[in-house]
Amino acid sequence: MGDFRLTGLDKFAQYSIILEAFNTKGDGPPSDQIIAQTLEDVPSAAPMALSCSALTSQNLQVMWHPPPTHLTHGNIQAYKLYYEPTEEWYETDVRETKVTTALTSVLHGLLPFTNYSLQILATTKAGDGVLSPVTYCMTEEAG
Repeated sequence: MGDFRLTGLDKFAQYSIILEAFNTKGDGPPSDQIIAQTLEDVPSAAPMALSCSALTSQNLQVMWHPPPTHLTHGNIQAYKLYYEPTEEWYETDVRETKVTTALTSVLHGLLPFTNYSLQILATTKAGDGVLSPVTYCMTEEAG
């Protein structure tokens, strides 16, 4: 009995496999069908349509759509939302992360009247996918 390797398959896809022997006299009987699935991989596209709006001087509402299904390559476990104030006088290492399974989130405890940069990615069992382009949103003035 020999080993066979199927290559060039899609990620996280289900395949039906039937083996059939043949020789100069013709084809033999087909084997029973085997159903196999390739492993998950990281998403090769970012979540889409990241948008935000100010709720208050310290809260932003953030929304997005999942990556295209054919580029997810697995079951999305969560979304990682990265955000930080854009003002130059902040230290460079103030980026925060929020993890959620939803397609919307509220960021709390932000600085009033401050512009924030936001990016998001989707994760599967295989790891983190691609980061979205940066979106900017400003909190309201305190008052």
